[in-house]
Amino acid sequence: QIRVTGGETLADVGIENQDDITLRGYAIQSRVTTEDPEADFRPDVGRIQLWRPGEGFGIRMDGGNNFTGAVISPHYDSMLAKITASALTYEEAVDKLTRA
Repeated sequence: QIRVTGGETLADVGIENQDDITLRGYAIQSRVTTEDPEADFRPDVGRIQLWRPGEGFGIRMDGGNNFTGAVISPHYDSMLAKITASALTYEEAVDKLTRA
């Protein structure tokens, strides 16, 4: 992706056509935010009562300073974390993401 973004063609990186690309699984990403849908998705504020980050094989958690007791301020980005689940099948990736 980086090489193609830099101007190279797929042929330059050894891919002659779309059929040369093989599927090796699925990945789904979700964002955990403090946005309140009942308040036009404005960031919600308060204290995190319980924080249990998702973990395990096929789970990647990217987050900031999230912990039980952390105070959420309205003056920062409302995203607490991004969770990515990967698996060989779409259904397995969905199950992993749901558990995370």
